Amino acid sequence: MNLTDLFDEMARDVRVVDLTERTLATSRRIGRHRAALACTAAFAAVTVAAGAAAVALPRGHHAPPPPAGSPSASARPAKSWPSSWTGHLYYVATGPSGHGLYEWTPGQASSRKIMPLSVMAGNSITLSPDGTKLAWVDGNPDDTNGTLYLADADGNGSRAIAQNIDGADLEPAWQHDSRHLLVAVGATTSTQWVIDSGSGAKIKQHTSVQQAQHPRIPAAASLIVWLYPPSRNSLATTALSGDGRHEIAVGGLGAATYVDGVTSVSPDGRYAAVKEETESDPNVGPATFIRPSGATALIDLTTGHPVHLDYPGTLHDLTFLRDGRLLIRSTVQGAAQITLTTPDFQPVGTTTDTSGLDGYLIGATT
Repeated sequence: MNLTDLFDEMARDVRVVDLTERTLATSRRIGRHRAALACTAAFAAVTVAAGAAAVALPRGHHAPPPPAGSPSASARPAKSWPSSWTGHLYYVATGPSGHGLYEWTPGQASSRKIMPLSVMAGNSITLSPDGTKLAWVDGNPDDTNGTLYLADADGNGSRAIAQNIDGADLEPAWQHDSRHLLVAVGATTSTQWVIDSGSGAKIKQHTSVQQAQHPRIPAAASLIVWLYPPSRNSLATTALSGDGRHEIAVGGLGAATYVDGVTSVSPDGRYAAVKEETESDPNVGPATFIRPSGATALIDLTTGHPVHLDYPGTLHDLTFLRDGRLLIRSTVQGAAQITLTTPDFQPVGTTTDTSGLDGYLIGATT
């Protein structure tokens, strides 16, 4: 059975949505955004504190021996960054020019600010799979009723294409054609719709993903992957057609640790980069941005367990490229670095991250 057949079989497990849990999840998201608006000026201090806390964790704290069938990266000497790389890495971060969206190219001495971002925009902005367009929701975080915007990847050509869009935990998810987007329509009783990014027209409603948080669509698989909020440590998948839903229980994380968001998925839909939180994490709760840092674990969706990644230093972020390669951002003795791996997580090259940014990756071009 190939991977597509496996997920098609998983998608047949349809479950009834509990409207009470849906209401509670919506209430939680609105409350977090109310508090996020009040802390915009504190973003830099929060992210630095989060980084310091992460450095204190032991190396590989979430990486037990890999389960059967999961690849494991082997320790090996660092290799030079590929000279053929000409693309950019995109960060939502606080940098020399304040909070916003930045781009940085490995080998360059500094980053470039593309545009400023509000709280809601910073939490929802996404890069299209072909690396040419940006989509985000902006508006008043207090009522989660926002406007969907599009722009070129360099920040030019910004334009509003749809109203009454919920951007709280429900950031736009690009389909692999880099034209259609999955968005949440409605401020308090959101329904997921596929819309045309060219016209803003609604194309199809997805009834099986009404409780989806942080949805992601693989670049080469007909799936939607998201955080399933009724269960604290669960992810879920459904067919892109909207048929069925399969819940995946996540295990093997650290003590009192739970999944708080999906940040990136592999093109074939097998692996999901997720953000972890702990009960004692000072960044949990209403006093901070929803996503003050990047992914800190890679989950195999066929097993629900973390993939063992052998990397130097402390992990801060993971993001997949369209061809299946993985970018790992880590800190080694106080210095940030980027490691590029093959699709089976073997190191290709490493470079020092000289962007000077406190934030997280939303994507990259090659």
